This record gives sequence, structure tokens and C-alpha cells, in this order.
Amino acid sequence: MYKSKKIRLPKSLIEIKSKLFLDCKKLIEVKIPDSVISIGEFAFGRCERLQNVQLPNSLHIIQQQRAFEGCKEIKFSIKNNPHFSASHGMLFNANKSILIAYPSASGEVVIPTALFFVDLLNCASHYIIMKIVVTTTAIFPIMQETL
Repeated sequence: MYKSKKIRLPKSLIEIKSKLFLDCKKLIEVKIPDSVISIGEFAFGRCERLQNVQLPNSLHIIQQQRAFEGCKEIKFSIKNNPHFSASHGMLFNANKSILIAYPSASGEVVIPTALFFVDLLNCASHYIIMKIVVTTTAIFPIMQETL
């Protein structure tokens, strides 16, 4: 387990492996280089203090959309990525029709315009969602898995 608060990954890195930073409770910031194309499942899982993540333009795979599960304070930023987008600190697919991750500390999720799919199991990050505000059409899948 890494004990640093800030981590700068090497510029030659292509993939962030599954569970690489799992349970790094002190991690606040990570700089992901433009060489990274893939982030593995639970790569940053339960990094509860992780706040600022700038995703590179090169990124095109987030395995199982659970790379950031349990990150209570996370805020995403992305510029010119053809596969993902960020809005209000939340992570979406490129056209913002799928919510991938959000900061779960607030207990509230505001669903933006034209969001068609919300995977609540992945987004909930095993924290209680107290309120969901739907601003337009949204489709919620039936969850078969229990938390």
C-alpha cells in the first residue's frame, strides 16, 4: 500500500493495473500521464480521500467502470478525450449518456440532462445514496446484486 498523499506516475506507463492503489486511504491527488490508455478495475478503489484526478486524453478503457469505487471526495477533470467526459466532478462516457463515477460523500446525485443509463451499483460505491434528482429522462437498471 502506498503511503504518499500525491503520486506522479511515470510517463512511460500504459496501464494502471487492477487494485494498484486499492485502500490507499491517504492518497489525495494522482497525476496520470498521457501515455495511459487503460485503468483496471478497483485501481483506485476505496481511496476515500482522493480528490483531484485529471484523466489523460489517451485514456480509452476503464475496466468494469469500477476503477474509482468508494472514492468519497473525488472530482474528475478531462480535456479533449474522445471516450470520457467530466461534469461537476462526475465521470461520464463521451456523450454523457452513462454516469461512471461520482463523489459519494454528499449522498446526493443530480442526474444531468439526457442521461440514459445509471449503474447505481457501480456509482454508489457501497455508500448510501440519500437522494437522486432526475432532471430529464433517465433509465435505472434493476439491481440483482446486494451491497
